[in-house]
Amino acid sequence: MRALALGLTLALALPLAAGAQSATPLSKSDLVRYLSSTTYSKTEIAGIVRRSCLAFTPTARDRDDLRALGATSEVMNAIDSCAKSGNQSSTPERAASTTSTTRQTRSTPRATRPAPYIPMRLLLPQATLTAVAGDVVSIDAQVQRGNTPAGGVRLMLHGVEQIPGGARQAVVASTDATGHATFSLPSGTTAGTYQLTVESATDAELQGDATIVLVTTAASPASAEVSPPVIQLDAKTPARQEVSATVHDPFGNATAFQRVELRPAHEITGFSRLSATTDSSGVVRFQLPTAPLHNDDTLIVAVGDRALARLPVSAAGQVTSQLLEAARLVAEGRPAEAEAAYDSVLRAEPTNVRALLARGAIRSLARKDETARQDFLTVLHIDSTNTTALVGLGYSFARSGEYDRAQRRFEEALHVSPKQPDAETGLAYATLWQYDPKQAARRSDVLNTIQPTAYPADVAARFRTGVDDLRKKDLPGAQYAFSAVIAAAPAWPDAYYNRALVFEAEGRREHAVPDLRKYLELRPAASDRDAVARHIDAIGVENPRAVFTRGLLLPGLGQLSTGRPVIGLAVLGGVAASVAWALSTETTTETRQFQDPFGNPYSDQVPVEERPHLATGAALAASVWVLGALEAYLHTKNALGGDSAATPAKSGHAAKEQASAPHLVPVMTFGPSGPAFGAAIAIPFR
Repeated sequence: MRALALGLTLALALPLAAGAQSATPLSKSDLVRYLSSTTYSKTEIAGIVRRSCLAFTPTARDRDDLRALGATSEVMNAIDSCAKSGNQSSTPERAASTTSTTRQTRSTPRATRPAPYIPMRLLLPQATLTAVAGDVVSIDAQVQRGNTPAGGVRLMLHGVEQIPGGARQAVVASTDATGHATFSLPSGTTAGTYQLTVESATDAELQGDATIVLVTTAASPASAEVSPPVIQLDAKTPARQEVSATVHDPFGNATAFQRVELRPAHEITGFSRLSATTDSSGVVRFQLPTAPLHNDDTLIVAVGDRALARLPVSAAGQVTSQLLEAARLVAEGRPAEAEAAYDSVLRAEPTNVRALLARGAIRSLARKDETARQDFLTVLHIDSTNTTALVGLGYSFARSGEYDRAQRRFEEALHVSPKQPDAETGLAYATLWQYDPKQAARRSDVLNTIQPTAYPADVAARFRTGVDDLRKKDLPGAQYAFSAVIAAAPAWPDAYYNRALVFEAEGRREHAVPDLRKYLELRPAASDRDAVARHIDAIGVENPRAVFTRGLLLPGLGQLSTGRPVIGLAVLGGVAASVAWALSTETTTETRQFQDPFGNPYSDQVPVEERPHLATGAALAASVWVLGALEAYLHTKNALGGDSAATPAKSGHAAKEQASAPHLVPVMTFGPSGPAFGAAIAIPFR
């Protein structure tokens, strides 16, 4: 390695071109100098070795050092061929002598004359190259030094980085023994003209024109954009309609001067295929005759056997107009007329899903259960995953009181589309109504609408949790669930109503009243509005016993304390009238026996004042008084029991007993003096 370092030092001190064409055997330092320099390629160095051979015999270590300096197999083969020809020293002494002689000869300026420097020249067979987008391009280049091919020259192709979809960096290639190099690079994905430049990768001087122009053209047609996208047939459709198509290759380049056909996908009577050529922008135009076309026909834009786009034909213009008209009628609250409009749509297009769903909802609202469900089932036959049809079936079953079947349909919709708000809300109602059927019967504003209000899926699921807690009589859990629903969906009336039931069951009536009032505020047209209002009034008093006591203290006071002054005044008036009747007097003539002063008996008529209705009137006044107090007691007790059978404090059996509890009924009888009116307590026996 020391000999190699010494040779490298000497090489750097000598002129680079010295001995390039000399026939004098090369010393080790000469060979090191050639290998370290970039002036000559490895092929040229191998040629110099073959011409001059070596003045020394390389040892195994020398051969390793030469390879480390970049000696190729071509250079090593040249060294080996010199050894076989006997043109290099076979002994170290001769090598040293030869080296000494060579150095002495070179020390004399006139011993050898350096060869003149010949620059390298670049030759490009093509100045312009055309390629298709998405292809791989091969660009040839040749390098010569004079008339001799220059091998091993590293070249670099610049400008390829500017080609969209092309190489990301300059492409490098090396010349072979014949001086030829080939660059392989992507042609890019965007049609255009790109200027490329060939340079030396080692900054060596290259003469000649180094510019190549690459022209990338569009690839084969792959798709087309058609305008209009649909041929609409209606009364305003012209006899010939212009159809244009922009043809693109797979990379979005417009393909110019391509022969394009517009032909039917299936045979259309009276229609012949049309043919035209794209312009320079890739656009082709056809004058399409519309008379032979019918609804559901399809035309194809094609190049040869390749279909680029499909152009459907539709006669749905009138259908669309009818759909819009039907939707307007629904919005105006005219369902019967809307149903007739949807009938017209379905006569023209029996599988119109939109019309089937809307008509099914209208029929379900009108309690036309069989026909409504048939519409929804037809949609499911067309599309088995249509959640709107499944939800429509669910509400149809709910309207007819089949809550278990409704629940299954809502669950099917959620299986197809989890977290679907309409289905989750419907399932929440079905769960509630199975637990408390009375709430379903009284929620006409939920079921008496074509599309019931839907709440967020997570909120509806929490509502179901609250209902389940009610069923389990887990009042704290139910209160927590309904409170969470109210926080997330403050406009859901049923959440307030059911939380009020929980508060009452817990004995917290003061909390139930605001929830019931909020329920009536959110649902002003509720069918149970009067019953809920009476319930609010009733739970504002202390308890039924207190009302009964007030009714006994003063006739009608029980009714006045429960917010029913008219009935209270009627009770008070009845008692007062009965008392007045009991105290009323009548004057009659009575025959009485008398004695005169002489002790003789005689009879005489005398007037007598009596109260003939005293006992009856008193009994009637007492009856009205007591019955009034009892009526106030029963009213309060019934009101506190609630209008829903789902009150958690009661069982279903207790609720039925409540519904048939003793109550006052009016009574009319006929007596000697004519009809008599009163009241009686009705007590059912089982």
